[in-house]
Amino acid sequence: DYYITFTSGSTGRPKGVLVNQEGVINTLTYRRDIYNFDVSKVCLQLFSFSFDGFVTSAFTPLISGAELVLLDDQERHQVNDILQAIETYQCNHLISVPLLFYQVLKASKGTGIDSLKTVVLVGEKTKAEIFDLIESFNLRLKMVNEYGVTEGAVLSTINLAFNKDRLNDIGKPIDHTGTHILDLQSLEVVTSKEATGELAIFGKGVAKGYINRPEETHLRFMEINGARSYCTGDLVKLESDDTLTFLGRLDDQVKLNGYRSE
Repeated sequence: DYYITFTSGSTGRPKGVLVNQEGVINTLTYRRDIYNFDVSKVCLQLFSFSFDGFVTSAFTPLISGAELVLLDDQERHQVNDILQAIETYQCNHLISVPLLFYQVLKASKGTGIDSLKTVVLVGEKTKAEIFDLIESFNLRLKMVNEYGVTEGAVLSTINLAFNKDRLNDIGKPIDHTGTHILDLQSLEVVTSKEATGELAIFGKGVAKGYINRPEETHLRFMEINGARSYCTGDLVKLESDDTLTFLGRLDDQVKLNGYRSE
């Protein structure tokens, strides 16, 4: 069973990704367990349903008995409305793109958001200013960096101890997921520490491919060491502690508020 998400529509030719439901279930149950979701959690949902992050931000609480706070399309873009929702509903879990959370944090001046316990940042690079504000406001927040792509059932690696010292640390693979680092010239798997190369993902989350685009499917989805894998086009480095550092793209793709633009 599959569902379809369209991505990179900025090219004028959006790609329909066939995402297998087994992979999504793996993502959701992993997040449920790692964040200890239960009836005590109150989660603020800020993503549009057209963004694949909606799958994780909305359905993880819903399968866990947690409370999900929904804002309308206008409210979720207004910093003051977001702040009011956090305070009114005493939200303790938030997932956001870094730019929006920075704006919310800055506008709060450290007040009215004391209920927040965990903030998950996704979709784009995080700037140090976020951690500077958290420190200046003396907030006690668990910061997490989640990395993933539509073709990998939204979430592939996670850094559960996100901090200012390693802003590009995307952590380690989630359960039932693995990663390869591919040499940029030979495309062979590189296993040595401190190695850099293209990140490839394998495991339950790997999508079936792109709808009606066999050439691009063949280019991105391939067998690597016996495992069907998705080549992300992201350049990473394998650190000595087996965590991954994101170094940038191998093409001209950029991310704006979490949306991929090619």
